[in-house]
Amino acid sequence: MLYRACKVMTHELGHMFGLRHCIYYECGMNGCNHIHESETRPLYYCCICYRKLQHAIGFDPWERYREIVKVCEEFGGLFENEAEWFRGRLADLEATFAALQSKYPQPTLGVKKN
Repeated sequence: MLYRACKVMTHELGHMFGLRHCIYYECGMNGCNHIHESETRPLYYCCICYRKLQHAIGFDPWERYREIVKVCEEFGGLFENEAEWFRGRLADLEATFAALQSKYPQPTLGVKKN
């Protein structure tokens, strides 16, 4: 019951922050017309809706994923699959950031090299 309620709340909160129904990927913002469709929708947003939400409310993606993983682990049960998905996204985000840092190192400010 809690899992189903969280799916509905995630979807409706998306609308409150200006997101429309998603037509691009499997996403928590997909529209649904009956309970069977609702049960097949994920708890998470696709990359497009996630970015729209981030633009609307301005959160730190790393922190958000870490906190969502904690909540999913705490609830357990059906939330474990979602926790695994969020862990994967966090790992992807960290790997991409590390690759970009190695490719484009930050200049040292105020330190002269001899």
